This record gives sequence, structure tokens and C-alpha cells, in this order.
Amino acid sequence: MAATKEQWFAEGQARSATGWPTASRLQRAKATARGAGARALLIPLGAALLAGERLREEFGGVAAAYASQRRGVAEQLRRIERRGRIARNRLEREVRLARMRLERRMRDRRRDLRERRVALSADLSTQVATAQEQLRRSRRWLAGRTGRGKREGGRPLVRPEGATSG
Repeated sequence: MAATKEQWFAEGQARSATGWPTASRLQRAKATARGAGARALLIPLGAALLAGERLREEFGGVAAAYASQRRGVAEQLRRIERRGRIARNRLEREVRLARMRLERRMRDRRRDLRERRVALSADLSTQVATAQEQLRRSRRWLAGRTGRGKREGGRPLVRPEGATSG
């Protein structure tokens, strides 16, 4: 970069015969262009950094308060989630236990009904056999009363249970 007018004019006269700038002038132009481009980039960057520093200085306490509040909200959400998870697990456990109790009761009732059916079936068979025997005896007794039975030399008449002679 030229510091004075004299240096500027002296550089202006140092051209080749074709009128084009010399190598030193080209290097200086490149450096100037690089400097202008760098300034165009660095000025907004510096301004943004300064603004950020000022914001941090002004609102640093507020940001810290919000950050701690955000941590508090996150902790509160974790607590709520844990409480919900515990409630869900408790409910699932209660449902599972209720289902097992119901299944156990149903097995017990089925077993009791099966045993009662077997007992009633055996009792019914006994009652049917007793009724058939009583019917057979009643028929024999009735046959003897009507004269169709063998009174002499045959089997004796059998009275049905509870029948009186008359």
C-alpha cells in the first residue's frame, strides 16, 4: 500500500513498455483485494461476536435462570414418567394376579363339578338299580296276588317294601 502521493505516482511510472502494471503492482493489488475481502468478512463477524458478548453480559443471569428452570422441568418430567411407569407396572401385576385367581377358581369349580357329576352319576345308578329291583319285586308280588304266581311248590311271594298284607 502506498503511504504518500509521491510513492503512488512513482509506482504508476514503473510500468512496462506495453503499459501493463508490473509484478509488484499486481501483488499489491492482490493484497488490497484480499484485504478488502477479508474486511468484508471480518467486520460482520466481529460485530456479531461483540453483540453476543454484550447479550451474555446483559442476559447471562436470565439465561442461567432459564437453564436451571429447564433442568428442573426435565427432572420433573423424569419423575412423572417414573411414576407413570410404576403405576403401569402395578396395574399389570394386579391384572395378572386377578387373572390367575380367576383361573384358579375356575379350575377348582370345574374339579368340584366333575366330582359332583361322578358322585351323582353313581348315586343315580344306585337309585335306578334299586328302583328296578323294587319294580321286579312289585311285579312278583302282584302276580302272586292275581293268582298267576306259583303258590305251591314255587318260590314264595315277595312283598314289596312297605306293602302290608291285606
